[in-house]
Amino acid sequence: FFPITLCVMMHKVFIYLSIIGILYLVNCNAQSEYRIGMGIWDVTGPPAEVNMMGMGQAGQRTSGLHFRLRSRATIIEDINTSKRIVYVTNNLCMTYGSMMQNITSLLQAKYGSLYGYENIMVSGEHTHSGPAGFTYMSLYDVTSFGFHAENFETIVNGIVNAISMAHDNLVEGSIKINNGTLLDSSISRSSYSYGFNPQQEQDSYEFNTDKNMTVLRFEDNQGNELGLLSWFAVHGTSMNNTNELISGDNKGYAAYYTEKYKNGNNSIPGMGPFIAGFAQCNEGDVSPNTVGAYCPDGTPCDPRSSTCVGFDGMERVELCRGIGPGETQFDATRIIGQHQADFAINLYENAIIELTGDIAYTHAFINMENITVSNEYTTTGQSAITCS
Repeated sequence: FFPITLCVMMHKVFIYLSIIGILYLVNCNAQSEYRIGMGIWDVTGPPAEVNMMGMGQAGQRTSGLHFRLRSRATIIEDINTSKRIVYVTNNLCMTYGSMMQNITSLLQAKYGSLYGYENIMVSGEHTHSGPAGFTYMSLYDVTSFGFHAENFETIVNGIVNAISMAHDNLVEGSIKINNGTLLDSSISRSSYSYGFNPQQEQDSYEFNTDKNMTVLRFEDNQGNELGLLSWFAVHGTSMNNTNELISGDNKGYAAYYTEKYKNGNNSIPGMGPFIAGFAQCNEGDVSPNTVGAYCPDGTPCDPRSSTCVGFDGMERVELCRGIGPGETQFDATRIIGQHQADFAINLYENAIIELTGDIAYTHAFINMENITVSNEYTTTGQSAITCS
């Protein structure tokens, strides 16, 4: 099991590649013991007058709350080797090197060398309805008119607090895994382009998007439930580019519902003890808007360019909006989130394969300067070299 995150650090032209995993063997005779800890913390930024991250539209600014954003951390320690991994899934659009610099610095001030770049993965669930301006990179901060320190500090401190809570909650326990195919919750937003793939490649897959969900079940040695982690590929765009309310979108709702289901209807959101992380994976062209993409006049968007013709006669991508199930974007968020929650709970309740084996992790910074790109991957048909 290898969750993988790529974070492009534009200002240094590096790619930060983190691979953190539990190497497991399905072996009845294998002996391995873990300590597991889970934590949750609020990372909701300014709910008014800050541009939203994801759609790239300067006019889409926060003006209230749909529901709060949270960070959910899981720590797994191999008792035999004392090696630990930290996986954090967040109701954020993306995560950046700037965040990791500060997160690792704060954690090392508190715990020494226990946590660092090599064993921490911080992942975004890709909601497009959270406040922007939390990177050190101009490209991503343009539409938010610069860096917003208040939002950045809220996110960084929230993630550190979630990890600290998971650290404090470490108990001996076990991990079970299950997976299955979730339908009616995603479509390809670029089936036109997908059709240009070699037919042999297309024939290798049942669907034109990955519809597999993987769930990890965490419990202590007494059988008490600690929480779950789920991976399923679908964009956080059930809330469209007209939305101005902060929202964790469909994955945020899935986590909210699952935690309510497990902790009881009278439980306070974000307070546990059962913690459910609905992490993102290979979402590429995977859309939650299962009805399709349409223009304001009700006609389908151009399948080639995903545009609609504006009043000025120009093709505009911002006029093309994905439509999900239900009557409103709030319905769509709830329905797609509910699909993920229900399926994850079923996989969780029926998980029987226990993970065993050593904890292992790998981390590398890769210099992407002056790399030759072959002609098959350029728009000019000629080979090129990346920037210096």
